Amino acid sequence: MALAPQLEALMIHRIVVEHIATSTGGDGYNKRTYDSSSTFRARIEFVEKLVKDRTSRSVVSTTRMFTPMWDVNRNAAVIGLSDRVTLPVQFEPNQPPILSVQPHYDHEGPHHFEVYL
Repeated sequence: MALAPQLEALMIHRIVVEHIATSTGGDGYNKRTYDSSSTFRARIEFVEKLVKDRTSRSVVSTTRMFTPMWDVNRNAAVIGLSDRVTLPVQFEPNQPPILSVQPHYDHEGPHHFEVYL
């Protein structure tokens, strides 16, 4: 569970991922509810890329984000398509929808997430 120091040094942003409540997923009025959050180091880049969303539609992502597969406290963490991400205040919008999450692994195991917003 380690990133190369050079890669970790590029992760200059802090993001918060709120995880969707697994028991209900909503409040009964079609509004999502969240039950816990994780703070991650991240690298946020503006890149246009055609990705598949959760319904397999092709959509254009304008933001790509790299995060380790663990939070700032070094606890293993995940990012799901139904989660809510909050970017630093200088980004607009600061809570864009998560379009695609691609986990990456190396010879040692979990390495990083590539997230398209």
